[in-house]
Amino acid sequence: MGRLGRTVKRDAQAEIQSKHFDLIRRGELPGEAHILERRQNGVVPGDTPSISPAVVLDEDGQDISMTQLHWPCSDALAYFSPIQIGAHRKSFLVVMDTGSADLWVPAANCKSLACQVHNTLGSNDSSTLQATKTPWQIQYGSGFASGVLVADSVSIGKLAVRRMPFGAATQLSDNFAQFAPDGILGLGLTKANAQGVPTVMDQLVSTLMPHISDIQANSKLIKRKLIGVNLQRAGETNDGEISFGVVDSSKFTGSLAIVRNVGVTGLWEVPIV
Repeated sequence: MGRLGRTVKRDAQAEIQSKHFDLIRRGELPGEAHILERRQNGVVPGDTPSISPAVVLDEDGQDISMTQLHWPCSDALAYFSPIQIGAHRKSFLVVMDTGSADLWVPAANCKSLACQVHNTLGSNDSSTLQATKTPWQIQYGSGFASGVLVADSVSIGKLAVRRMPFGAATQLSDNFAQFAPDGILGLGLTKANAQGVPTVMDQLVSTLMPHISDIQANSKLIKRKLIGVNLQRAGETNDGEISFGVVDSSKFTGSLAIVRNVGVTGLWEVPIV
């Protein structure tokens, strides 16, 4: 009498997820628009900011669509801005994230699925890119990003930080394959930076611009650590913007209520009373 084959326990959730990511690789995703089409045609652009320095804050037309994508911060809103990196000013869409302090974009040598559907950065994109072997890794609630530190010029609207240190992601969890922007720009302060480098906000107000190879003196790009965020609503307004160091009085009526930042970890926090 022959032996019966050993029972194999199937992981239904893993099988469904595998089929799901196969669809993404082919550019198909049931219930959502084509990933690449969303990136090209699904962006609802904001109008050019009326104040400077500021950068437009675009969105994907869904307002809260990223809650369905289970990306690392499942309650995040789908708002993002263009930045330019390197000698040829290659454009990247990044989430302007007030809840983190690290800047990263996908690296050209990244083999992860998420990198295949996003803009990437490599030496062919910028002759001024400085690469290191210094590793970094960020663990999010349901995903991760890791890679090496690099440095290059980073432009946010009319603000340009030379030799800005940031992360080139050589590995991304598959969550980011459904992530419309290319990367994340954390607006927190250096104390909260997981990569161990000065943040964009601290670079913008510093008279010394520290970077990987040396220290280069520059004048302050903004006078104070201040950001102003105006979120547009899909189908209603197109005035989304984020300003740096200035207040855009055209975005509100009345007077501003001033509260101090009580955060001790390098993030923006206000007291709740």
